[in-house]
Amino acid sequence: MSALRVVVGVLVVVCAACTGGGPYSLGEDRAARSDASAEPPRDAAADTAISPASIRCGERGEPCAADEFCDFADTACGTTPVVGRCLPRPAAAVCPAECNPVCGCDGVTYCNECFAHVAGFDRKLPCP
Repeated sequence: MSALRVVVGVLVVVCAACTGGGPYSLGEDRAARSDASAEPPRDAAADTAISPASIRCGERGEPCAADEFCDFADTACGTTPVVGRCLPRPAAAVCPAECNPVCGCDGVTYCNECFAHVAGFDRKLPCP
């Protein structure tokens, strides 16, 4: 059964049957991945260099579209001269129900990184 939650002003439907996927797995069961070309874990992907083909965003880049968020390397949050890359916002239904609070780049605390991405923000570390 689904439950409704309000997370920092964002109405979120949390499904008990969801598999706990994050912004990169978009709800698919990580254990079900079988091909070796699957995306790297979030931290490895965030710390890799931004390719020239990526849509750049942040302090010196363009803003992302309304259905995207700007993904920065850990702790950057668009500080000069750091740029990020635009990634699609995940659907709230794919976010894990577990709360491991993170600080969004907007200064708001979210239940977890996925909910920050749903709201259109990356997260920064560490939380104050």
